[in-house]
Amino acid sequence: MTNYNDGKWHGWNGGDCPVHPKTIVEYVWHDPIRSTAGFGGARLAHDFGHSRLAWVHVVKFRVIKEHKEPREYWICLDYNGNLLDFQKEKPDDTYGYFKVEEV
Repeated sequence: MTNYNDGKWHGWNGGDCPVHPKTIVEYVWHDPIRSTAGFGGARLAHDFGHSRLAWVHVVKFRVIKEHKEPREYWICLDYNGNLLDFQKEKPDDTYGYFKVEEV
């Protein structure tokens, strides 16, 4: 699997978005109808196949800022707010546990 988060330009021939849709990228596009091309400033990778970019062909892109999903944890506190247990995976019995996400 290619790591696109290296800051280098990568060619793209369409298809599924090669990075997380919320990753910020710069891109070079080509409009085959008008025979024009251009450079697009930073925007969400999601826009490659949506919105204003749907009518042009993105031919290469580079990642400006990689999107990372927040980590999730499960914690169990006592009545005084002290941590009793901490798990990265959802416990089998979630009674008394709270799901928290990294901010």
